[in-house]
Amino acid sequence: MGWSTELFCNISYNRKTFNSKIEVEDEISDLDNRIESCKKVLRDMALMTEPSKFADNDTNPYYFVTEQVENNLELLEEYIIERYKLSILLDSWDDCHNKEGLAIYPPDNVHWNTAYLHGDFVRSTKYPTNKDLLG
Repeated sequence: MGWSTELFCNISYNRKTFNSKIEVEDEISDLDNRIESCKKVLRDMALMTEPSKFADNDTNPYYFVTEQVENNLELLEEYIIERYKLSILLDSWDDCHNKEGLAIYPPDNVHWNTAYLHGDFVRSTKYPTNKDLLG
């Protein structure tokens, strides 16, 4: 028997609803493409020998490269975090869905210490159809 620390936390997927593993996998694939695109821009900026050829005539080449690198590093960080959150969802999918593919909704007023999934427009054991979700 070993030592461990367990963390149960909320992860929010802002303005997104996932009702199947395929939707999550598609989103991860899209993020993988975006991550690769950012990496390509960063590689291009690192290897660029004459940035003045790519910058506007009014733009200092140094600032052109700096802006491109800063923007892509920011996007890269955002995409990697979102991808990681989706990976957690994908890894937990079977634990928080029943055989019918409905998200297991946590019971009311009970300490819940296992994976569950709920949110706006998520088909769940409490709200199995979109009609139920809309009230």
